[in-house]
Amino acid sequence: MALDSSSVRRRAAVAVLSEVLDEAALLDALFVLHDSLRSDNVTDVIRYIDTVVRKNGLDAGTAKRLYPGFFGALKKAEDELPLDPLPMMMAARQHLRQPVVAPAAWSVPVPPPPPPPLVVVPTPVPIPVPVAVPVIPLVASGVAETTPVAVEPVVMEPPQVPKAPEVEVFAALMHDLVERLQSHHAADFGPVRSDVLLELERSRLPTGLRQQIREAWAEPEFKAWKVDAQAKELSELVHQVYVAVCENLGPVNADRIMTAAVQTADRLPQARQFSPKKFM
Repeated sequence: MALDSSSVRRRAAVAVLSEVLDEAALLDALFVLHDSLRSDNVTDVIRYIDTVVRKNGLDAGTAKRLYPGFFGALKKAEDELPLDPLPMMMAARQHLRQPVVAPAAWSVPVPPPPPPPLVVVPTPVPIPVPVAVPVIPLVASGVAETTPVAVEPVVMEPPQVPKAPEVEVFAALMHDLVERLQSHHAADFGPVRSDVLLELERSRLPTGLRQQIREAWAEPEFKAWKVDAQAKELSELVHQVYVAVCENLGPVNADRIMTAAVQTADRLPQARQFSPKKFM
């Protein structure tokens, strides 16, 4: 019988987080999961793990182990996972007088209380009073007058200034690379991302650029990768990602993914001015 996806996520959380959290912290992490995690999407799971790590002061090495551990637990068979902690969560919330809403598979219908007697209070209906409207002639001396019509000004949004060719090429390369990691190597995406961010903090890149890259990894949309940077800085960022992919997926997979991303970026018109191969 197929398991409820919410139940699988709770059981996976217990299997992985119980090794690093005490009972109270684990219960709090389960409530965070119940209130915020609605799917097995890679970005959502990584954001959840990051929240638990931050709230409990865990180190980066522990976070790096939790990413693949959680994804691996989601794929385990039912008999390999611990029991669903939902009854324990409901009991804890009831004790704190904060009821938790169980999923449909666990909910038990409870008959609603009888409604209070309906009291109908008559509402007075206002009686319309005819109002005399004066008639103002619009034509005088045979010349028709026109009523001025107010025209609202049209607000034009300022045109977006195109980024430098190397920035557009970098954005296309990174967007394609991240999509391939999420689609074909979902379990390794978290460790790769963690390694890249650790190396980013050790680098001497400008503070503003590092902040833009952190935000891009949190929400890896195409426009997020259009950062303000020079070609030399963008090349260093690409090198950091390539090293992280090599360490987690091996050099063969890293070369395959990077080659495909370079080919995608090379199709841009801006690639005629700045080839993505210059990043390598």
